[in-house]
Amino acid sequence: MKALSLSASAKARHPIRCEFLANARRLRAIVRIIQTNTTTSYITHSEVIEHRAEHTRRWAHFRRSLLAKDLKTAIRRRRRSEGGILVATRGRRMLGVAVLRFDRTHRYGIVEDIVVDERVRGQGVGARLMRAAQAEMRGAGMEHAILESGIRNVSAHAFFRREGFREAAIMFLKRLGD
Repeated sequence: MKALSLSASAKARHPIRCEFLANARRLRAIVRIIQTNTTTSYITHSEVIEHRAEHTRRWAHFRRSLLAKDLKTAIRRRRRSEGGILVATRGRRMLGVAVLRFDRTHRYGIVEDIVVDERVRGQGVGARLMRAAQAEMRGAGMEHAILESGIRNVSAHAFFRREGFREAAIMFLKRLGD
């Protein structure tokens, strides 16, 4: 995929902005950015349990409709101050998204998804989204930020470590049958 590059002056005129999505008007674009920019290495047990993936190496064929449904739920969370969808943009171009949920009982902020257009990875978009997500979590009284990542998503693991996350659990899988 071709990298999107802007001159330094264009970047200065159009800094990366992170804002919560207020309604479903840009839902298709968000579904597209998630689908286009996540390989099977992104799959975690949550994707399997929530039926977005058939198993840890294959997305479900109806993933698009499930993503749209999940994202509509996340938009409603924002109205209840329980999370929402942060969208990173530069000018009018969508660069990435972070889907958040706040567990007020346990005071955990959960990054359900964080996806950056692969054409702008390495340009600070993910870091900007993560900083904005953590600021929102702190503002909502969360004490910890948690997320999960597919075992084969090595570049994301390096990013999460750079952002101060540490491994806290490992999931095991065993095939039953035959």
